[in-house]
Formats: sequence, C-alpha cells, structure tokens
Amino acid sequence: MDSSTADGGVTVIWNPQAGGGRSASRLGELQAAIGARAGAISWRIAPTLGAGCGADLAAAAAQSGSAIVAAAGGDGTCCEVLNGLMRASVPRPALAVLPMGTGNDFARTLGIGSLDHAAETMFAGQRKRIDAGCVNGFWFLNAAGCGFDAVVAEGVRSMPRSLPGKWAYIFAAAVALPRFSPVTTVLVTEAERIETRCMLCTVANARNYGGGMMIAPDAKVDDGELDICVLGEIGRIQFVRAFPSVFRGRHVNHPKVRMIRSATISITMNPVAPLLVDGDVIGTTPAQFSVVPKAIEVLAPQKPCATHGWRWPYNM
Repeated sequence: MDSSTADGGVTVIWNPQAGGGRSASRLGELQAAIGARAGAISWRIAPTLGAGCGADLAAAAAQSGSAIVAAAGGDGTCCEVLNGLMRASVPRPALAVLPMGTGNDFARTLGIGSLDHAAETMFAGQRKRIDAGCVNGFWFLNAAGCGFDAVVAEGVRSMPRSLPGKWAYIFAAAVALPRFSPVTTVLVTEAERIETRCMLCTVANARNYGGGMMIAPDAKVDDGELDICVLGEIGRIQFVRAFPSVFRGRHVNHPKVRMIRSATISITMNPVAPLLVDGDVIGTTPAQFSVVPKAIEVLAPQKPCATHGWRWPYNM
C-alpha cells in the first residue's frame, strides 16, 4: 500500500465491520485485487473506526488530492463516503465501489459483481455523473425509507452473519411484520399533498435497496428526480403474498402501491417513524427530501457483471 495519495492516487476507505463483520477477514483479498490492477498508480487503504468515520476519511482524502475515493464495504459505507465527498469543493474525486457488504445494492446498480471486477472498474471503468438524494441534510445514493423498511433494517443488524443480503432482509421482515402497524402519513410533493395510512414510504434515487429489492423499477440516477413508493394500509397475509414481487419490481402493479415522481418531498408520520438511509437508520421523521442532479462522478464497468445481467441502464 502506498502511503500517500497527494499525487492524485486512490484512497480506499475500508469498513472492517461491513457484511456482518465478514469484511474484516477479507483484507488480504482486497489488497490482492487492488494490487493486481493498480500498476504505477499510488493507493492506500484507510480503515474506518466507527460510525461516521467513513465520511471524515473521505473528506480528508478529497482535501489531500486523491483522484479517486473508493468505498470498500456495503451500502452504508458508500453512503458515508458520499457524505464526505459532498463536503469537498468542486471538482470532487470520483467515487468507486468495492462491494464487501450485506446488500451491495449500489454496486448492483452500477453492474459491479466480484471484488476483482470492482477493482478493475476502479482503475479502468467509465466515468458517469449521477444524482445524489438528500434527506434532512444527509446524502444518499440508493434510497431512504420511513416505516416498515426502516424497522426491518434495524432487525438485519441482529441477523446471523451467515445469512446473505437478500435472506437477511426477508428473515428480518418476517420477524418485524407481526408487531408493525400502519402509520398515519402526510406527504407533500411538488404537485400534491397526500394524507394516508401506510406501511412504508420509500424515496428512491436508484432502483434497488434492501439486498436486491427493486423498490423503484423505473428510477434513474441521472434524471434529476426521486421515485417514491408508498405502500398503503395492507393486511399481513396480503403483505406476505405480495412481498416476493418487489424483487422483480412487480409490486408496482399492486392496488395498495402508489408510485410518485418528484424532485422534492416532505414526509410526516404519526407516530414518529425511524428513517432508513442507504441501509442504516439515521434519525426519524419528519423528513425533507430533495435531489441534486449530476452531483457526483462514479466509476462504472466498461462491461457490467454477467452474473447480474445488468447493463448500464441510464441515458448518459
């Protein structure tokens, strides 16, 4: 590992706690993947030491002159790194993703598969400018949610480490559902005010969250808008029957689901509900959402991962 990024090299912000702690045992794999592709480019790994540390490290890396700042972890790590980069002056370093987390939804959006594929993308990928969502002053890449999905995310933290992302979220949802009741909600978008009772309200910048759930199948990260999924009051049995459809984006056809598009939205819930931001619970409602078009440059693969079946889905 090179000790300096002042020459415009790469800073890799590594979260050892990502993936339920599995990331800590993969440091050698991470170093090998980067070292095999870095060539003469200088790079270093900066481990996070706790919540919020990734943002501080990213801001410091930008200040020191890093050309690329990579998030080695899950979606929460990517979110922290984004928040650090958004503190930096323009032009900001490009954001790269090295998936080592539970859900890895932003990597999925970009078409990044294995750690080797991610390292190749970091040094030889194509640069794309994408939007960043903002909620209560906190930036996000994938989605922020209020209600049931936030309760489920809290439960994922206590799941067995052996469970992969998708199954961790499914198991946590099964545990949380019997104890959850719909919440009285007021939503205000650019075009309308909605009063309803709902299970959840998810505001998406990208299509996926929660380990592969396609919560907003028509969302694009470069359109300057947010896609909002509102799940109304629904019985538990009906919810269980409908839940699998979210992994293919087919939930949007359910009569209790409403999809809205807006550049801004405010959400108030009674009682107050936890706020989920890119996999981590950060605060509670009320929440004010907005989007900043083309806010950050990311590195996407020249050839997306075949096992995901993704192509870069946005018109750049």
